[in-house]
Amino acid sequence: MRTENIGSFLEGIVEYKGFIEELKSSDRKLTLQSISESIPFTLAKLSIDLKRPLLILTPKQDQAQQIYEQMQYWGARNVALFNETEVLPFERVSPDLQIGYQRISVLDALKDNLTDQVLVSSASAVMQKTVSPQDFTQSEIKLSIGGSHEFRSLIDLWVSCGYTVETIVEHHGQISYRGGIIDIFPPNSKMPFRIELMGDSIDTIRTFDPLSQRSIEQIDSCNISPATELIPTKKLSKALENILSDSNLSKTETSRLKKDLDFVHNNQPEHLIENLNFYSGFLNQGSLFDYLAENFLVVICDPVNFTSTVEKFDERINDIRHKKQLRRQIAVGFPSSHLSPIELRTKLDLFDEKIDIVPWGTFDNKINTQIQIPFTTSECFFGKLDHAAKRISELSKSGSIVSIITNQSKRIKEVLKEHKIKLSNPKLSKSKLEPGEVTVMKASETCDINGFSIKSQDEALVLFSDTEIFGNAKIRRANLRRSKRIRKSVIRDLQPGDYLVHVDHGIAKFTGTHIDPKNQNEYLILQYALDDKLYVPMESLERISPYIAPFGRRPHLSRLGSPTWNNTKGKAAEATKELAGELLNIYATRNTVNGYKFSTDSLWQNQLEDSFPYQETDDQIEALSAIKKDMESRKPMDRLICGDVGYGKTEIAIRAAFKAVMEGKQVAILAPTTVLVQQHFATFSERLSAYPINIEFLSRFRKQKDQKQVINDLVNGKVDICIGTHMLIQPNVKFSDLGLLIIDEEQRFGVSQKEQMKKIRAEVDVLTLTATPIPRTLQMSMAGIKDISMVMTPPDERIPIKTYVTEKSDELIRDAIVRELDRDGQVYFVHNRVQDIHSVAKKITEIIPEAKIAIGHGQLNETELEKTMLDFSDGKIDVLVCTTIIESGLDIQNANTMIINRADTFGLAQLYQLRGRIGRGPKRSYAYFLVPADVAINEIASKRLKTMLAATDLGAGLQIAMADLEIRGAGNILGGQQSGHIHAIGYELYSKMLSEATEQLRAEGLGPDRKSIDKNMTSIDLDMPANIPSSYISDLHLRIEIYEQIIQAQNEKLLEEIEEMLVDRFGNVPMQLENLLSISKLKQVSTRAGIRSIFKRENTIVIRMTYDLNDMRLALQKRINKKVYIGNREIRHQINETGNGVIQDLFNLVNVIDKFQVDMKPFLEDIQHSIK
Repeated sequence: MRTENIGSFLEGIVEYKGFIEELKSSDRKLTLQSISESIPFTLAKLSIDLKRPLLILTPKQDQAQQIYEQMQYWGARNVALFNETEVLPFERVSPDLQIGYQRISVLDALKDNLTDQVLVSSASAVMQKTVSPQDFTQSEIKLSIGGSHEFRSLIDLWVSCGYTVETIVEHHGQISYRGGIIDIFPPNSKMPFRIELMGDSIDTIRTFDPLSQRSIEQIDSCNISPATELIPTKKLSKALENILSDSNLSKTETSRLKKDLDFVHNNQPEHLIENLNFYSGFLNQGSLFDYLAENFLVVICDPVNFTSTVEKFDERINDIRHKKQLRRQIAVGFPSSHLSPIELRTKLDLFDEKIDIVPWGTFDNKINTQIQIPFTTSECFFGKLDHAAKRISELSKSGSIVSIITNQSKRIKEVLKEHKIKLSNPKLSKSKLEPGEVTVMKASETCDINGFSIKSQDEALVLFSDTEIFGNAKIRRANLRRSKRIRKSVIRDLQPGDYLVHVDHGIAKFTGTHIDPKNQNEYLILQYALDDKLYVPMESLERISPYIAPFGRRPHLSRLGSPTWNNTKGKAAEATKELAGELLNIYATRNTVNGYKFSTDSLWQNQLEDSFPYQETDDQIEALSAIKKDMESRKPMDRLICGDVGYGKTEIAIRAAFKAVMEGKQVAILAPTTVLVQQHFATFSERLSAYPINIEFLSRFRKQKDQKQVINDLVNGKVDICIGTHMLIQPNVKFSDLGLLIIDEEQRFGVSQKEQMKKIRAEVDVLTLTATPIPRTLQMSMAGIKDISMVMTPPDERIPIKTYVTEKSDELIRDAIVRELDRDGQVYFVHNRVQDIHSVAKKITEIIPEAKIAIGHGQLNETELEKTMLDFSDGKIDVLVCTTIIESGLDIQNANTMIINRADTFGLAQLYQLRGRIGRGPKRSYAYFLVPADVAINEIASKRLKTMLAATDLGAGLQIAMADLEIRGAGNILGGQQSGHIHAIGYELYSKMLSEATEQLRAEGLGPDRKSIDKNMTSIDLDMPANIPSSYISDLHLRIEIYEQIIQAQNEKLLEEIEEMLVDRFGNVPMQLENLLSISKLKQVSTRAGIRSIFKRENTIVIRMTYDLNDMRLALQKRINKKVYIGNREIRHQINETGNGVIQDLFNLVNVIDKFQVDMKPFLEDIQHSIK
């Protein structure tokens, strides 16, 4: 059954037919009365029947989004959403890039003049001015194979049109170039383009995959739109000069304007990106209406509310303008970035045909043509499925057509079958539904479909959705923003001055790269003690790892040639072997303890999970499946759920807790703060309100008397779930039958509290939730000591937080707070010193006296703190000046700006957790990390802030944890006794040794010998150019990444794939890179053949073996059948060729040795056994 079949029912409705006839015969405004639930359905059918373009306008953006999504479900074609940006007029802030790209894509599509184009937008979105069609066309360019374009001119054009230059192109609005190749990802395309030029002529155009970076298909032409609506033109220069002539502007603003004017004069548009929105009133002279053809039919939903929204938004704009003028930030007459109500009305009046859709029951004597289509809302059953089934049966027997639109069709069908309700066969293709027919259809996974009823003269259609049947609909929170490609570079972002560890020579400082003038091969320069230098060829990068140590302490450089390094490495190896044994004993002990084995899911468990209002993400489903498997086994669970803030970890905990309670077990939930306890209590209570479960909490917020009662009830088994701070694990708190311990934000608990937790852990199932795992937890998880589940899929409405690291200034604090208050939001100001927090709050009051300010910190009494937090949650407070007490727990969607004072004094995980308090909804959020202007910031703090600035991607919690591990070190990962070893050899090498020791001890039958960390491939030096020229790949980090891919390739096939990738991404492979690839292939065969090294000595190739040939020399000489000298461990071969000829000759020789070794393997094993 298709949705179009439901739509066809309207064709039999007299009122609808009359409405269509009126539209076709009249050009006047019509008014349609309808219930809100049926509007998308009606509009979808209207667009199909009319086959003409529609512009649908709503008062609010969320209404536009809902109509856009539901119309597509109901079969409308060519539907586009024109979004609003979240920035306010006169702001020096860049609009959200994704929304900007979506708007550009819509403007570009409108040029095609599709006859059935449907455009949905909101009041504020269409009020916002945009680039004029003329400027848009001038900034757009069509490229075709054979077309002539100057390479540099193309780059300059695209940079001026909003594209950012990157090393690789992964997202819309990015461009990269090397040699004669340009990669670009325009907003009007689903895939990026790779354009290859020969001179000034376009040779090929290909689409490519932004994740793999590989080409997909060749195309003849492509259309490249601008990447922004804010295109700097000559108008901006003139406008800036005019503004500067106004002497009334503040000194700060005048300075900013002069700086911007310099960027314009110097043709540096990329430096203006953050500020262009401020000038959008000058730049954008067009509107959406300028792109629409005259035959567009304009539909306004709820016109009274639409007009009211327009007027209120205009009032807000004028209020912002007035305040900015008082602060001397803009001149009088500074143009707005939005249309006024009069301008908007003028634009709308250009379209003759309009439909006003008014709420059902609205009556206006002035309206001549008002049509009512007989829709009514469907009744709701709120999860009472038996009641729903009975009602469906009644409706079917009375002749009504019943259609159930659901994402839970299996369950619905089971219930209907129990009530003997016959369903129509979905495989039968029918254009018309029969009276009494009952159908079950799949609902949309991305939007909520509402039910409704409609009656004609002869029959009725009743539509039920999950909302009516279950009380909610599951919406899939799709991850619309693909996370960045994970680069597997061992040496990330290598910079001069960074410390590295060479496995053979020890700790050194990277000072740069060196090109050998003789063969142009590239080397990393490592500086050791006494200024000794080691030149490491790029093809030996596997011997190097970054140096990471506890607390970021600077290491002592090793001395080249000294035995000290090997001794240090040996001691560390012994320590890791000992530690691996201890860890595995802990793991083995848990495996031998018998925990409680929970049963499979109950009916109530299924009902609880069905009542979750969202479609679970794949990550959530995997995590839940793993938890249930753990709980249903005898082995006590010890699982870590690592998920970014707001990604659904709490829902996972609720389901695990419910499963435990269903079998009479008690659940303890540990949270680090009273505020978080309060929030968890509210969330658990709300989700589990339909079930007979007693939920309590223990924290400072409770009176002494209530605390005693809860503790008594826990012992007597009257409390099922108890949520608490560390009070919950005090010796005086006993449980009747504890089955599950859930720990939220484990990194916030102290050592003594963790020791107390350990005593509980041995006996019960444990679930740990965190966004930034402490290094110990993370490392143990990765080593396989603890089970880990990653929940990394963000809700689709999430927008990455804009983060600024900036010097503290009163002006900046005022600007940040005013911007948030201008959009009716709230602000956190974090100051982590209780001693002077009141003076800081007083200062903020002086900076912005109109704001309502309150103070929150852990030393306030319980009642006062609770009242402050609740007032802030209720919107009674504008700015909360607080300590890190808000780090965990507060979930306030209206608070979307955070200012952190002295951010340089915070830990990285702390900064990440704090920033996670904002950005919980669909609004753009801003985080300001303030550092003092007159205080020098230490190197570690600076590194932390840079990491936070880089980690703007959604789901960056794990990246933060890894960076935190690197910056504050791994000294306490596995006990303080290991700190010295980590400091001595670096965390990376230490981890390799630990991992190796663990695997060795796990394996059975391998004997006492450990695998060596120093095991490496054949060393080859043929004294020929074998490198990646900087003229081929200019970026050092990208070159290192490619070198590593070549080194890590396990076989010849992978090397061939790398070569294909290089040709695709960078053009034809130069001779020296061909040599490098050939030598890499030779290395693989040589390593397999037992060859230690191959090198060139004058006109002789010397091959050194890893074993003695002894009596096998004569047999090998016969196999080779060439004039070569074969010694006990050395083979020498004279050569006459150069370049590839040498390599090919070597391949032949090494292949003979390899085959010889395979044939002689039994003999070699006997020799090795006799040596042992």
